[in-house]
Amino acid sequence: MIEMEPRSRRWLRLETLAVALSAFLLEAWGMVQAEADLQADLQHIMLLHLGVSGLLLLWLVLTFLRHKTGPEPTLLALATLALGPLGSGGYFLVMFGSYLPHYKKPQGFMHWYETLFREETKTSGQELFELLEMGRVRTEDSEVIVSFTDFLAFGTPEQKQAILTLLAKNFRPTFAPALLEAINDDEATIRVMAATATAHVEKGFLEKSLAMKKQSEEKPDDFNAQMNLALLLDDYGYTGLLDPVRERENRISAMALYQRCASLAPNDARPWFAMGRLSLRGGDNTHAITCFRKAMSLGKSQIDVAVWLSEALFKERRFGELRQLAGELFRDGDALSALNENVRHAVYLWIGEEA
Repeated sequence: MIEMEPRSRRWLRLETLAVALSAFLLEAWGMVQAEADLQADLQHIMLLHLGVSGLLLLWLVLTFLRHKTGPEPTLLALATLALGPLGSGGYFLVMFGSYLPHYKKPQGFMHWYETLFREETKTSGQELFELLEMGRVRTEDSEVIVSFTDFLAFGTPEQKQAILTLLAKNFRPTFAPALLEAINDDEATIRVMAATATAHVEKGFLEKSLAMKKQSEEKPDDFNAQMNLALLLDDYGYTGLLDPVRERENRISAMALYQRCASLAPNDARPWFAMGRLSLRGGDNTHAITCFRKAMSLGKSQIDVAVWLSEALFKERRFGELRQLAGELFRDGDALSALNENVRHAVYLWIGEEA
């Protein structure tokens, strides 16, 4: 016999309840007619009972032929055959009373998955309202991450589910810390949803990277094709969501692609700046300094590069160069105002001025 799925078993129970109610009403109607018609005798009632029992047996056979297992149909047929309307009516009352409290079961995995990845139907206005309601502001990524992690740490299960839905639908590598925190949540349902979202993100990355890799192979001399793939691999190189071996391979591939882009466009500063950031995160500070200085010489915004270059110089303990860089670039008040407040205070220390 084929084992029934839970959803099919619920439908069988509902069908059995409907059959039980029908059998009870039919036999009860026969008894009422017998009381109203003095010419009706016990023989007619028995014939009606046997007819109802025969229909139940036929339904029981058809039920098993449809591969629907379970004790409910057999129990109903035996109870009705032995007790008549008392059997079918009693079965309906007992089973309906026991089934009703358990009708709403805990939501399963597919419900979580559909909640995470249902088709987007909200307008931008509705989305903005929800973001404001949850405290997510559209400023710097760091502020967004703080808002996400705060809700994942202290929010209700419903709020955490809403955050995970946003993370899954609008994932960016900067959201990875929030998703990793959800994987370690105390609530089992949140951990399962976070793991499902992580698998969804990994699947999306794999599909996108394969498509971009195919395009880069078809156009090996196309700067944009190579650069876009390199940026994608670089972005996912330190998320912590992918397999460590795969992340390391992504970083190696991204570096090779950046070098290829630098040779394709010798006067473009972007590959050098990207190589500097990747080298800095990988611990190769000397190479990072070389790349950042090259990017600055090619016209990359000195303010953008200076923060990264300052970090590389500090890690290499080249404090004299760091002090000189700060003095050359950040004496201008406009340049300082473009920096993050925490970075600005650090720069004041190196140029020897009060904040």
